[in-house]
Amino acid sequence: MAKGNKDFFGKIGETRDEQGADAEPTNLRVPPKRLTERQNRIGQILAGEIVSKAMRWVEPEQCRMWERHNRRYDLLNEERCQDLIEGIKAHGGQHTPAIVRVLEGDERHKYEVICGARRHWAISWLRANNYTQYKFLIDVQNLTDEQAFRISDSENRHRKDICDYERAVDYQKAIDLYYRSQQDMADRLEVSPSWLSRLLDLARMPEDIVKAFPDITELRVIHAMKLKPYYSNPKTRDNLLAAALEIQAEQAALLGSGATPLNGVQVMAKLTRSVKKPVTANRVLGTFAADNTGDRLITVTRDGRNHIDLKINLRSGASQDEIIAKCREAIIAHIRLD
Repeated sequence: MAKGNKDFFGKIGETRDEQGADAEPTNLRVPPKRLTERQNRIGQILAGEIVSKAMRWVEPEQCRMWERHNRRYDLLNEERCQDLIEGIKAHGGQHTPAIVRVLEGDERHKYEVICGARRHWAISWLRANNYTQYKFLIDVQNLTDEQAFRISDSENRHRKDICDYERAVDYQKAIDLYYRSQQDMADRLEVSPSWLSRLLDLARMPEDIVKAFPDITELRVIHAMKLKPYYSNPKTRDNLLAAALEIQAEQAALLGSGATPLNGVQVMAKLTRSVKKPVTANRVLGTFAADNTGDRLITVTRDGRNHIDLKINLRSGASQDEIIAKCREAIIAHIRLD
């Protein structure tokens, strides 16, 4: 053994008696940091504070989507998953595991996917297109439905490939199933109540309006914010829903003829036009000039049947007293209360 190694192991083997009763323990007696961290982690696992991961490669056919999954699996296609497909091919396999739960009583499937619908679709597509070497990487977890919802939401909340409407509908179902109120849900998800309220408004949009859009992926939170005042108001709701039905018929005709359907912007324009009155110029009833300068001081216009407006030119050169006097004169001349 080399002299340096002999000295090193000799020091480790020395006892306190050999070093002297009053000698301080050497640093070599302290366990390495990595061993301490590993011991602490094992203790946390045994105490139930950490659940050890169980990752494995499985056939994608062994898995089905959780019925409460926040992504519409039927909307996935090669275009929406292209980036993921290319990434799997570049890395030689799936890089991030999907989160799943074990299924009981299902003869066809062993697991249900909580997070990872796109990964499942991409692997299935690859295997069906001559890339049979790929399997589906999963991380098996023991989760309640509410925990599964929060994990799925946390993973997908900021992903742009999940549309606003998909997320809104998912949240609406969750609040009915897992939470006492919107505030309770906002607290658990650590989001602002106002943000959650706007998202839920989209989920509660009338179905006829939703169907007017060519695809739910074109529905946005901003659409609900703009349309809610009209479908919530009895005076405008019927006109708005009638316009939505007309748009649905137009969309069907366009698709039937092979033409491009109306996009989200065009649909919104038609819907808002159905409930907004055309802007018309108010009729001028009369004008009143400033005494000293002769400039127009007061313009009186009619706004509808029961209103008149007085428009004051503050740069006419008139004094405050004259402005008040001319306003009184205009009121007396044009207001009839009979």
